Amino acid sequence: MGNKEKTVKDIMSKIEEYNTVGENEPLCNALDILKTNHEKITSGKKGKFHKTLFVINKSGKIIGKLSFFDLII
Repeated sequence: MGNKEKTVKDIMSKIEEYNTVGENEPLCNALDILKTNHEKITSGKKGKFHKTLFVINKSGKIIGKLSFFDLII
Protein backbone atom coordinates (compact mmCIF):
# COMPACT_ATOMS: atom_id res chain seq x y z
CA MET A 1 0.00 0.00 0.00
CA GLY A 2 1.46 3.34 -1.08
CA ASN A 3 1.26 6.61 0.77
CA LYS A 4 -0.72 8.89 -1.46
CA GLU A 5 -0.14 12.55 -0.78
CA LYS A 6 -3.34 14.35 0.22
CA THR A 7 -4.62 17.02 -2.09
CA VAL A 8 -6.57 20.16 -1.32
CA LYS A 9 -9.69 18.44 -2.62
CA ASP A 10 -9.29 15.72 0.02
CA ILE A 11 -9.68 18.17 2.91
CA MET A 12 -11.62 21.16 1.54
CA SER A 13 -15.12 22.10 2.64
CA LYS A 14 -17.63 21.89 -0.18
CA ILE A 15 -19.56 25.04 -1.03
CA GLU A 16 -22.82 23.14 -0.59
CA GLU A 17 -22.03 22.75 3.14
CA TYR A 18 -22.24 26.50 3.71
CA ASN A 19 -25.35 28.50 4.45
CA THR A 20 -26.26 31.26 2.04
CA VAL A 21 -28.05 34.57 2.37
CA GLY A 22 -29.37 36.85 -0.36
CA GLU A 23 -27.54 40.10 -0.95
CA ASN A 24 -30.68 42.16 -0.25
CA GLU A 25 -31.87 40.27 2.83
CA PRO A 26 -31.89 42.11 6.15
CA LEU A 27 -28.63 41.79 8.06
CA CYS A 28 -30.54 40.22 10.96
CA ASN A 29 -31.20 37.13 8.79
CA ALA A 30 -27.48 36.61 8.31
CA LEU A 31 -26.83 37.22 12.00
CA ASP A 32 -29.41 34.57 12.95
CA ILE A 33 -27.65 32.00 10.77
CA LEU A 34 -24.20 32.89 12.11
CA LYS A 35 -25.44 32.83 15.72
CA THR A 36 -27.14 29.45 15.27
CA ASN A 37 -24.02 27.96 13.69
CA HIS A 38 -21.84 29.38 16.46
CA GLU A 39 -24.09 27.82 19.10
CA LYS A 40 -23.95 24.45 17.34
CA ILE A 41 -20.16 24.61 17.07
CA THR A 42 -19.61 25.60 20.70
CA SER A 43 -22.06 22.99 22.00
CA GLY A 44 -20.17 20.25 20.19
CA LYS A 45 -23.12 19.27 18.03
CA LYS A 46 -22.11 16.85 15.31
CA GLY A 47 -22.31 18.16 11.77
CA LYS A 48 -20.63 20.62 9.45
CA PHE A 49 -21.32 24.12 10.65
CA HIS A 50 -19.34 27.11 9.46
CA LYS A 51 -18.48 30.50 10.89
CA THR A 52 -18.86 32.00 7.44
CA LEU A 53 -21.80 32.14 5.05
CA PHE A 54 -21.92 32.95 1.38
CA VAL A 55 -23.83 35.89 -0.07
CA ILE A 56 -25.70 35.17 -3.28
CA ASN A 57 -27.35 37.38 -5.87
CA LYS A 58 -30.84 36.85 -7.30
CA SER A 59 -29.42 34.37 -9.83
CA GLY A 60 -27.96 32.25 -7.02
CA LYS A 61 -24.36 33.14 -7.87
CA ILE A 62 -21.98 33.53 -4.94
CA ILE A 63 -20.86 37.15 -4.86
CA GLY A 64 -19.24 37.35 -1.44
CA LYS A 65 -18.91 35.95 2.05
CA LEU A 66 -19.89 37.16 5.50
CA SER A 67 -18.64 36.27 8.97
CA PHE A 68 -18.73 37.81 12.44
CA PHE A 69 -15.27 39.23 11.71
CA ASP A 70 -16.76 41.34 8.91
CA LEU A 71 -19.11 42.94 11.43
CA ILE A 72 -16.44 44.12 13.87
CA ILE A 73 -15.94 47.83 13.52
